[in-house]
Amino acid sequence: MMTAYCLSPAGLLLAEVSRWESMGGGLRPKEGDNSAWEILAVIGGCAVLAAAVWWLLTRFTDIGRARPNSPRKLFAELCSAHGLDAANRRLLAKIARWQRLKHPARLFMEPERFETVNLSPQLAASREQVEAIRKQIFAPPPSGTE
Repeated sequence: MMTAYCLSPAGLLLAEVSRWESMGGGLRPKEGDNSAWEILAVIGGCAVLAAAVWWLLTRFTDIGRARPNSPRKLFAELCSAHGLDAANRRLLAKIARWQRLKHPARLFMEPERFETVNLSPQLAASREQVEAIRKQIFAPPPSGTE
């Protein structure tokens, strides 16, 4: 009866189970292995690799740098250069929004944008303040500073 059991396909498979179990024995960690150190080494290697990639990207691309040609930054710098206070800056920003300017710094190059016909009714009500800003922006420089 034993012979019949061993000759059946199921019997052959059962006889080989112990051999299959020992095939992966070298892959299993043995007692006392420092597998935690191996995991930490892999994590550390990944962190070093990620830091190197980040450094290369920030060093050789525009990632992480302020855009030098930002319309908002240029507008803010021009307002500072002309000595405009916060209230006048807000008024200029309203004019730029009303005129749907993609680059609000155009207000510093085109004096016609301050004319009443180019202002909303609310902005036209602040005509005196708008005119004062226009004069401040487009006033000739003081003599002797050129």
